[in-house]
Amino acid sequence: FSGLAAPSTPLPASAIDGSGPIVILGAGGRTGRLCAEILRTASRSVKAFGRADVDVVKASVEDIAAAVQGADAVIFAASASAKGGDSKEVDEQGAIKAAKACVLAGIPKYVLISSGGVARPGSLGYVATNWMPGPTWGVMDAKARGEEGAKAAVRGTQTKYAIVRPGGLEDSAALGPGAMEINQGDAVGGLVSRADVAAAAVAAASSPDTDDTTFELYAYGAAFSQQPGPTDLWLPSGPTGYERRGKSW
Repeated sequence: FSGLAAPSTPLPASAIDGSGPIVILGAGGRTGRLCAEILRTASRSVKAFGRADVDVVKASVEDIAAAVQGADAVIFAASASAKGGDSKEVDEQGAIKAAKACVLAGIPKYVLISSGGVARPGSLGYVATNWMPGPTWGVMDAKARGEEGAKAAVRGTQTKYAIVRPGGLEDSAALGPGAMEINQGDAVGGLVSRADVAAAAVAAASSPDTDDTTFELYAYGAAFSQQPGPTDLWLPSGPTGYERRGKSW
């Protein structure tokens, strides 16, 4: 951590003015790498931390706070993997520790990349994803607890949060904001490119419109063979009233 000492008491969060870097935790993963690439392409200051730099499993809240100190925003893009820790360690505890670190370091914005469907524990998608063997076993439970724990950590502080819930991830080219739909209530899901998820997370990091907001993200129309639909069989099809589309993030 380059000799940085974590503050012993929370620092006041400064307004996002573009002078500080955006920190990526989990930059060694596919979505995290894309976040870093987008920021570099835009000539935006970025600190991309992989597990070798900041291990969210082993690091304490104070360690993470020291690493992110001075940032305009922190994007948590880490998730369970064979080498990086199981879902409870990363998607739950790591996400919560990072949120607490943002408060301690006075970071204005914390963006957590979670997953669509986490608010629908009875759905087939939730159950099937949750029961995948290996380090991701219980990942939906862990992400749901991570979301709640992160929100609780920043509640009443000057650190704002944004939670991005992407649909099923595709390793395909970005379609751009004009092909995306955001929604709320975790009632509709679909497929989405990792590149579009990364772009949305980067946009959320500096947009006050997403302060203390949770939203789902997926492609609409004929972008993928699987069309968006209800996240649970028991939910009605059709508009939720929370859909938003646009030509820019």
